[in-house]
Amino acid sequence: MFFKRDLMTYFNKHFPNSKYILINKELFPAVCTSDGYCYYHHPDLVTHQQSMEQYSLEGLRKTDIVIDLGANIGAFSMRAARSGCRQVYAYEPITYKVLWDNIHLNNLQDKITPSWIALGNGDLTTVEWNGYKTPASTKTMTQIIKECGGCDFLKCDVEGAEWLINPDELAHVRRIEMEFHMFSPYADESKIEAYNQYFNMVFQARRGKTLWYSGTNKYV
Repeated sequence: MFFKRDLMTYFNKHFPNSKYILINKELFPAVCTSDGYCYYHHPDLVTHQQSMEQYSLEGLRKTDIVIDLGANIGAFSMRAARSGCRQVYAYEPITYKVLWDNIHLNNLQDKITPSWIALGNGDLTTVEWNGYKTPASTKTMTQIIKECGGCDFLKCDVEGAEWLINPDELAHVRRIEMEFHMFSPYADESKIEAYNQYFNMVFQARRGKTLWYSGTNKYV
């Protein structure tokens, strides 16, 4: 008889080129990737591979405080935690429960602190992702950094709320991995230039109305 994780290892070993494998979610509620990350079944499982492709951990240090804004089901947070950092703070207002479940499934509850909060101006708002809507409390970037005790490495994917960040709030952040969503009513591509006062901003990709940038602080 297989244990859940052993079965996933079997699939990864014997079907390495298979895009899909049908399994009974009642019998096997979670899956594990070939690189050892485990997730409960969820429509956003694809974000594991997307995280690998879109967000670099280059320059991550063992002493870093990492803030993951828009943590979704936890792919980036778990990568950062396992790559060796001091602590990860994961903010997610929509898929918080599965984020929490995945953190515990991977025994990373001592390394990742999840929060059911959205980035914003401090007011209550409605957030939407992939057809889901929910009311959410928000905190400003300054408030989030303060409650985390600082931020050395920031990953931000918040579906338009990133435009509410003042680049001055990130003056002491060493590395950023940012998505800028041009469909947001707050979008202003020229505002990205304001980040250059602190960061060497490197354009990574553009897909539709989403831009990916990496930035390394010139002064930290």
